Amino acid sequence: MCQGGITELACGHLLVHFSVRCPLNCQYPAVKPAYIEDTCAECHLKYSIEHINMRYDKLEAETRTLYQVAVRENRHDDAEALSKKMAQHGFDRSAELAHAAKRRVSGCTDVIWPGKRFDESS
Repeated sequence: MCQGGITELACGHLLVHFSVRCPLNCQYPAVKPAYIEDTCAECHLKYSIEHINMRYDKLEAETRTLYQVAVRENRHDDAEALSKKMAQHGFDRSAELAHAAKRRVSGCTDVIWPGKRFDESS
């Protein structure tokens, strides 16, 4: 049996650490998971919002550049299609941001590590 630790996060994801691997190469160590009232980075609301905004900012900049070229070259059909695409990006961004806000784990607080008082952890 593999040895190590498993920590279940409030978002449902697991942190898995192996200190010793056995020949069976188990998927998880043979321990009962500990629990921590925090989320992984990907599920953390601030990270999700920043990641979504960065992705759509890049996408919009690329599409805007293509749109400007199409307008300059009088390719009206392409410009119209790219304009619709930019509007769709706005709708998609809003939907992803709303979804990220909904999956926020309520009640999460700053992590206080064992053996530390709250005022010592910062």
